[in-house]
Amino acid sequence: MTLKRDEYNNQVQAMHPYLSQAVTASSTVSTASAPFTFIKEPLPPVPNTGTPLAKAQRTMHIRIVSTVNCWISFGTAPVAAKSGSTSMFIPAGIPEYFWVRPGERVGVLGDAATGALYVTELANN
Repeated sequence: MTLKRDEYNNQVQAMHPYLSQAVTASSTVSTASAPFTFIKEPLPPVPNTGTPLAKAQRTMHIRIVSTVNCWISFGTAPVAAKSGSTSMFIPAGIPEYFWVRPGERVGVLGDAATGALYVTELANN
């Protein structure tokens, strides 16, 4: 996780939320999130304003939390499985933070029930 400095020059583990999405954590089929943000120059306008973004956004970290026990995997076309070397178990209700690459997605599969995986991209600026 990127460390920022507060007004007293102390390092703090915090980032600004940028975009959030809810991904269905089905107990029968793996579902993938939308790709994580990677905006290159020139910057597009902010929706509904016409003004360009202040800085390019490149998501490098995400925060996830699920309403059910689930399995997740990362990649450009991730498929989560209930076992195996490419998926990891995430318990319900416990936030986790991950470093990600531009264009990657997170795939999710509910362990025994269907719920939601909440994915929040954390801004790098």
